Amino acid sequence: MRYPGALQFALGLSCALLLALGPRPAAAHGATIGARVQFDPHPAQPESRVRLVVDLFDAYDNPVDGEEVRALLARGSRAHGRPVALARVGEGRYAGEIGLGEAGDWTLWLDARALGTRWRGKVDFTVEEGATPPPGQAALEHVETTGPGLWIGVASTVGLVIGAAAVWWGLRQGGGDRPGEG
Repeated sequence: MRYPGALQFALGLSCALLLALGPRPAAAHGATIGARVQFDPHPAQPESRVRLVVDLFDAYDNPVDGEEVRALLARGSRAHGRPVALARVGEGRYAGEIGLGEAGDWTLWLDARALGTRWRGKVDFTVEEGATPPPGQAALEHVETTGPGLWIGVASTVGLVIGAAAVWWGLRQGGGDRPGEG
């Protein structure tokens, strides 16, 4: 063979390129994602219902589409409150209606899942008499990775190791042979 190890080198290089250029989920597993929260209409009255819009985004401001986004509205910073039904209304955008109850401090707890990765966070806001809360923003921290997200990560790692080993083996097989020698 003129170039020993060329096949292994090509296989390893192909695996590495496929991993580097292949599709990625919107947010890297383990990363923090962001949430922008807006309230509509302006102004809202306490004890009225307002539309809540939540936009999820990654570090590059790309939308993060979740399989499930849940919200819990609580008075103050309590961890218990009433659930808010959020429906997907666009790429990375979820909306629902909430009753603000009364003026004062509120916390919106968010829980998002996408590709087996789960994030949690909260947005604190204040409802004043005759005013809609200003838009808020929060960082949702990584909680866990299970299911498909975990297996995608494992498969990527295994593929990278196999690709690197094939490149190494291909280079070793070529070990010093030059074209024209023989």
